[in-house]
Amino acid sequence: MKSIGTKLAFLILTLVAAAAASVALISGLEMESFYKDRLVDDLLRQGRQFEYLFRQPTPPGYEIVAGMAQRLNVRLTLISPTGQVLFDSDVQESRLGALENHLNRPEVQEARVHGHGVDIRHSNTIGVDMLYVARLLDSPLHGTSPECIRVAMLYADVQGAMRGIKQKAAIAGLVSLILAGIACFIVSRRIVKPIVQMAADADEIKRGNLERQIRTGGDDEIGQLAVALREMVDKLKTDIAQMRKLERMRSEFLGNVSHELRTPIFAIQGFIETLLGGAVNDPKTNVEFLRKALDHTVRLNTLLNDLIEISRIETGEMKLSFRYVDVRELLEDIFDEMKPVALQKSISIELARGQDGRVEALGDRERLRQTLTNLIDNAVKYTDPGGRVSIGFNNEPGQVRIFVVDTGCGIAEEHISRIFERFYRVDKDRSRDAGGTGLGLAIVKHIVEAHGSHVDVESTPGRGSTFSFALKC
Repeated sequence: MKSIGTKLAFLILTLVAAAAASVALISGLEMESFYKDRLVDDLLRQGRQFEYLFRQPTPPGYEIVAGMAQRLNVRLTLISPTGQVLFDSDVQESRLGALENHLNRPEVQEARVHGHGVDIRHSNTIGVDMLYVARLLDSPLHGTSPECIRVAMLYADVQGAMRGIKQKAAIAGLVSLILAGIACFIVSRRIVKPIVQMAADADEIKRGNLERQIRTGGDDEIGQLAVALREMVDKLKTDIAQMRKLERMRSEFLGNVSHELRTPIFAIQGFIETLLGGAVNDPKTNVEFLRKALDHTVRLNTLLNDLIEISRIETGEMKLSFRYVDVRELLEDIFDEMKPVALQKSISIELARGQDGRVEALGDRERLRQTLTNLIDNAVKYTDPGGRVSIGFNNEPGQVRIFVVDTGCGIAEEHISRIFERFYRVDKDRSRDAGGTGLGLAIVKHIVEAHGSHVDVESTPGRGSTFSFALKC
């Protein structure tokens, strides 16, 4: 498999080679055209110089002009209006009559139309390729009547010069290609190296080493990719940690649920087995065992209801209906409902009515009732007979703080941060004797947080606890 560096270098080299070839081709054609134009201009100029000699009062002889043309490496021809060759520097004067008629030569025809004409072709007279430039004369020459003067040169000289230019251009292109190749190698290394490094880091992370860091930096697109990969890995680590935490919580939850369910089920099973073993005929025993079985059944039903409730809360199935609630009226209703429960345990319960007038707060009335009922029920359970439970509210800027205060056993500092965990108990034996499921405070926490608030706890072991939360007015 080719590396990305090889592919990138090959792509750049291909583009550079194509560009160099295009430049060489175009520049070669342009230089050839330029060189040809310069030669045409030179031949036209030389033609004017020869014309000047022919127009002298005493023009030089045939042999002298032919010698001058040979020294200049050109071929000079004079052509009559009918196409007859009157003079040719490469042909002896005695052989002029044997030459073909030049009237239809392309350069002659073009000169008769445009004033001068150019053509490149093979000369049958001397057997080589020639560059011909013909010019129409303004007036007849002294003693003759030619229409055109034509100057030609070996095109091999032009081709040789062009080959030299093309060779130099090819060498320059090759050098440019080599330099481009070196540049490609350096650039591709610089571009590909961080990508290769990121690939190695990503492979290490794929193998499970989440502590491996994506080490590439920079502020270009590769740097941005590195940042995105680092953020992705950090999120992955967070997600994995959260998954492990959830898995641990799930295991703990299943263990706690099975333990909490097992206790009342085994108790009920034991009572029934005892009754079936003959105790059902004992009036004192059967009533007591049936009452205890009923208590465990009630406890089991309460636990199942709390499990369903907290499951609905944590899965988002619990929907809240926010409206403005009369706080005083809500607390009075709950007070009236919970007062018999407290009196049954010989605990006094009081309602701190706060300031006069209607006080409203934004919340879900039924869920707030559930929250306060759980808090008051907990306060009653963990307060000894003769103790006191108080409920009430205080007005604060922009909010109302609702509180439940008890004179119970209190909570040690190290337990306060964990009492809202599911099934967490400070005193497990007392909690079970009190009939708690271990889910009440977890439900309270979720409902209060759904109201955009949190539960504050102040407690002193042996002196009691205060639970409070604030609602927006």
